[in-house]
Amino acid sequence: MSIFKELKRIYFVGAILYILLGIVLLFFPQTTLLTICYAFALILGIVGIGYIFTYIRSDTLKTYQRNDFVVGLTYLVLAVFVALKTELIISLLPVLLGMAIIISSIVKLQHALDLMRVKFNNWWTVLLIAISSAAIGLYLVIHPFSAATTMVRVIGIAAIWNGITDIGTGVLFLKKIKEAIQVMGAVDSEAKEID
Repeated sequence: MSIFKELKRIYFVGAILYILLGIVLLFFPQTTLLTICYAFALILGIVGIGYIFTYIRSDTLKTYQRNDFVVGLTYLVLAVFVALKTELIISLLPVLLGMAIIISSIVKLQHALDLMRVKFNNWWTVLLIAISSAAIGLYLVIHPFSAATTMVRVIGIAAIWNGITDIGTGVLFLKKIKEAIQVMGAVDSEAKEID
C-alpha cells in the first residue's frame, strides 16, 4: 500500500500547487509577475557576483583554463536584461504554462485510456477533462495575450482548472487502482486456499 500512498501524495501535491499558483496569479497578477521577474534577476545577479568573486580570489595559474569571470559577467548581463525587460519575460509565461498544461493533459489522456482498458464505466469523463485541458494549454501557446494583467488572470484560471481536474482524475484513477489491488489480493488468497 506504500506505493498507492506515494502515488496519491505525488498526484495531489502537484494539483494543490497548481491551484495555489492559479489563485495568486488570479488575484495579484501584476505584482506577482514583477516580483517573479525581479527575484529571478536578483538570483542571476548573486550567482554572477559569486562567479566573479571566485575568479578574483583564485590563483591565476589554477583558474587559467576556467571561465569564472566570463560566466559571472554573463549572469550579470542576464540579470540586468531580466530586470529591464520584464514585459518580454512576462510575455513568455503563457507559452511555458500552456506547454506544462498540455503535458499534464497527455498524462490525463493516458489515464483515460487505462481506465477504458480496465472497463471503468466513467472513463470518458477523464477523456473529456484531458481534451478540455489540452484545449486550454493550446490556446495559451497559440494566442498569448498582449495585456499582461488579463493574460496573467487567464493563466491563473487555467492553472486552477488544471489543478482541479488533476484532483478529479486522480480520485477516479487511484480509486480504480485500489479496486484492482483489492481484486488481486482476493484472487491470491483464493489461489492459496486451493493449494
